[in-house]
Amino acid sequence: MFDDKIAEIKTRWQDVPYRKHGRDIRGVDCIGILFGVYGDLGIDLPGKNILKNSGPNWIHILLTYARTYFKTIGYDEIEPFDFLLFIKQVDELHSGIALGNDEFIHCYGENGVQIDSIKRWRPQFHKAMRMRGGG
Repeated sequence: MFDDKIAEIKTRWQDVPYRKHGRDIRGVDCIGILFGVYGDLGIDLPGKNILKNSGPNWIHILLTYARTYFKTIGYDEIEPFDFLLFIKQVDELHSGIALGNDEFIHCYGENGVQIDSIKRWRPQFHKAMRMRGGG
């Protein structure tokens, strides 16, 4: 079941262009991809418009939502569809969703949506979180 859903997500989202505050297949940013992929999984995350209009406070708002709807797990516990946070620079977070087999999907700036290696991003890894209730 996971394999089919992962393949579907890869096909649908890979190479979608970057669009600041984008929240759909026409373009996303690193937060928009979260809403898009979780939406494809039938999970309607709250806060889509709040984050879109939050300006520089988006990091704090995202973490507040994350703590409410996700539980922190260890790096070695990462499974498909876990939410990943990375620190690119001081006070600059980046996010993605695990796909299994050391892969995660994310939107990295002007490159758009990509499938990348979690191990490659290990030096910037901050935390992994899983939807509460097994989501």
